[in-house]
Amino acid sequence: MARSRAVGFVAPSGYLPDPQAIDRAATLFTARGWRVQAGDTCFERHQRFAGTDELRAAELQRFCSDRTLDLVLCARGGYGLTRILDRLDFDAIREAGRIICGYSDFTAF
Repeated sequence: MARSRAVGFVAPSGYLPDPQAIDRAATLFTARGWRVQAGDTCFERHQRFAGTDELRAAELQRFCSDRTLDLVLCARGGYGLTRILDRLDFDAIREAGRIICGYSDFTAF
């Protein structure tokens, strides 16, 4: 039996104005047979960001290095990723080989 695919949602930049968007996306992916994980950053707000710099960096690192995930989707762009780039272990992320998708300021990744 084939392993179900898994997607992780993370918000390494701005906070989500509508956190229920993650619930809607999870419903869509689940209906198509995916397992879904949503990080705390999808539901947090610290100033204009989806949590503190520490939380966003740690969660992005964890999701991008998690070999149980097939796909990591950034829930939104905005501003904030450049504040945490120096905290990431890019060797570990590269070694994990995840598909990581984002837009806007995520292009700095």
